[in-house]
This record gives sequence, structure tokens and C-alpha cells, in this order.
Amino acid sequence: MFGTLDNEDANYYIDKISHFENEQLDFLKLSKEQITVVKTTLRSINSTLLTVCENEKFLAKGLEEMAKHVNEQD
Repeated sequence: MFGTLDNEDANYYIDKISHFENEQLDFLKLSKEQITVVKTTLRSINSTLLTVCENEKFLAKGLEEMAKHVNEQD
């Protein structure tokens, strides 16, 4: 049932462990890259929303001024 690990078995397990470690490193690298992409996307969306908010305020002010001008002419 239990045996002694020979050189061939040791090399097999060392290879599998190394392969697993490399896969983990690749996964971590991809995860970091994805986090960078998500952060950049969120910053872009935030910037766009801030611009939309500013434009909305500018438009509301312009509409108020237009309404005042129309009301003054009545």
C-alpha cells in the first residue's frame, strides 16, 4: 500500500508541483491585469458621469434662462 518514493516518482511530482505553481503565477498575472482594466474602466465611467452631470447642470441653467426670457416677453 505504501511505498518508497523513487527518483522517477519524485521527478514526476516535482514536475506537477512546478506546473501547478506556474499556473498559479499565470493566474495571478491575469488577475492583476484584469483588475487594472476594471479600474481604468471605472475611472473612465466616473469621468463620463461627472461630465454628464456638469452638462446637465449647464443645460438646466440654459433652459431656466430661456424660460425667463420667454416669460419676460409675455
